[in-house]
Amino acid sequence: MEALAELQRVLEHAACALACQDEGRMQEAMQGYFLARSHVRYAAEALLGPLQEQFPEHPGLSAAAATCSLLDDTFGEAIERLSRSGAFAGTDSSDADATAVLEAGRDRAGGAGLRGVGAGLLEAHGGSVGPTQESRQHPPAPALSFLREVAGSLDAVELREAVLLPMRYPQLFTGIRRPQCNLLLWGAPGTGKTMLVESLAAEAGTPLLCLAPSAVLSKWAGESEKLVRSAFEAAAAASPAILFIDEVDALAPARSSGDDLSARRLLTELLVQMSAATQRPNSLVFVLAATNRPQDCDPALLRRFDRKVEVPAPDCTARAAFFRATLRRPEIASHLSDEEVQQLVAATSGFTGSDLAVACRHAAMAPLKELVASGALQQQAPVELRTLTYADFSEAVQTTGAASSSGK
Repeated sequence: MEALAELQRVLEHAACALACQDEGRMQEAMQGYFLARSHVRYAAEALLGPLQEQFPEHPGLSAAAATCSLLDDTFGEAIERLSRSGAFAGTDSSDADATAVLEAGRDRAGGAGLRGVGAGLLEAHGGSVGPTQESRQHPPAPALSFLREVAGSLDAVELREAVLLPMRYPQLFTGIRRPQCNLLLWGAPGTGKTMLVESLAAEAGTPLLCLAPSAVLSKWAGESEKLVRSAFEAAAAASPAILFIDEVDALAPARSSGDDLSARRLLTELLVQMSAATQRPNSLVFVLAATNRPQDCDPALLRRFDRKVEVPAPDCTARAAFFRATLRRPEIASHLSDEEVQQLVAATSGFTGSDLAVACRHAAMAPLKELVASGALQQQAPVELRTLTYADFSEAVQTTGAASSSGK
């Protein structure tokens, strides 16, 4: 069943990549193909591999392995075509540099065994094992464009110091200036903490291992601790890499006298591994965690984080950029004046990124609802959707509201 779930994620990422490619968003399409290929490799190596060793003559497993190999080759060819067609156009790096990084990642693909990890490996620009020494010294320039994109939500200097600079200039971060590898991202739900980590890994060119509480917690004694230890060992083998723990408050809540022994052992193992990750020689593993309830985390866990970074709701500049980016989408292709955009920005004070996305999707459905109400869709004649107006967005903002204030 877990293999089927991984293959379902493969199809979702592949469909998203195809949609982005049709819309001309080539860099997002390339990231989608990378993610799809990573899930294929994880399903083939970590899930189907042990089953094939146990049942070597099973025809269904052989067919599934062959399908994974075919999908791997297909996604690899798609990545190669995009890299040659200039998927990185608009960034500061040249197409030749981007292609070199991607081809280096393909040459290293499949070299790391991640069978002990309880969740999938999300691959980014750099392959499934990690960047070479050359790519660590000269990462692709989209890493810097990522910092500019999050300017409305996070301090770009802080993020650069924490993750990107140690990868680019490891010789400078020694002794007391050693990299601060453990970071906690906290903030209200919907502010984009998880997407921020995924984008950071993709733009920096490092593998991303996701450790979800649902994949770690087990009813068998000692199994949860083993999965946590395996995840950190896999991240060290793929160094430099990012290990992401989502909803860390569920994995390591504050201890009390009523805790069971297994929960205490799991927390202890997590604390030990986080401390050991920063002390391994010739290894660079960033442990990033996200939570919207830092007050529920164990104090010893909070102490392990070198930095606690708040990810707030988007400010006025970020909200304006969000609306303008939505208006530029091919399926929207509408125009609002600067004054109308500023009115929407003022009306969405307190909205998170998720709230803005819900409001924009609601506004985009307005022309379609009008066609349904008029009965035009029941006719044989072709129909066209009208462009969106300020009234559509204003009504959507009033209808959806901010989830944090409405209690949704």
